[in-house]
Amino acid sequence: MEHTYAAHFAIDVTGYLVIIPDLFGYSASGATLDAAMAAARDAVAKWLCGAEDRGEAIPLPEMLIAGAQTADRRGYG
Repeated sequence: MEHTYAAHFAIDVTGYLVIIPDLFGYSASGATLDAAMAAARDAVAKWLCGAEDRGEAIPLPEMLIAGAQTADRRGYG
């Protein structure tokens, strides 16, 4: 199953910081926006593989959960 996680971007003195809130605040950084995005993709993949290897549940993206709750309230779920 493939999920899309939201990312929050910030600029700091060393470049760009990317925070993935759905993965318990996991973050990555890079000197450029492209480097930060690539580092974030790698970090998410490693986080998810590690969780799977440890037998931990993979969290659903918050936006997916919010969408399902909205659909349920509207009678679509």
